[in-house]
Amino acid sequence: MVVPTGFIRKDYAFKDILPVSIPIYPHYAVNKYLFNILKKENIRFRAGNVITVLDRNWEFYLSKYLDIIIKSRAVAIEMESATVATAGFIYKIPVGVILSVSDKPLHGHPKLPKSAQRFYHENIKKHFLIALKLISKLKRKYPHGLPSVTYRNLVDTVLIK
Repeated sequence: MVVPTGFIRKDYAFKDILPVSIPIYPHYAVNKYLFNILKKENIRFRAGNVITVLDRNWEFYLSKYLDIIIKSRAVAIEMESATVATAGFIYKIPVGVILSVSDKPLHGHPKLPKSAQRFYHENIKKHFLIALKLISKLKRKYPHGLPSVTYRNLVDTVLIK
């Protein structure tokens, strides 16, 4: 599992609404409880920057991405999470992401159809149950919503006309 602590937007989604230079991070409380759940369940995970790209076959063009991988110290590259996190940021929805690592192309382990289906079958339920536990814990701890989101809404109301 990978838990992003920051998103690098090489997907360029929403770039006309929010410049890609604006940092996008998951909500602190969401990640804190997610870390706790993963530790309690003894699920191995890594946390760090995740790069979201448009190119499904990015590993075949590694030279195009190698500099940003090294400089950002990214722990994963994928195609969706920064897009989701950016939408959450724009619409003031607290976001947390958990990624199941299904293949390691830089380690010589491409995802083949049969192994991919086996991986999804074995992991989709576990992934979903983690998300349900997280939502349940957050609802109990913050019944009126996560605090920084409420604060950001107040600031936006005052500062943005």
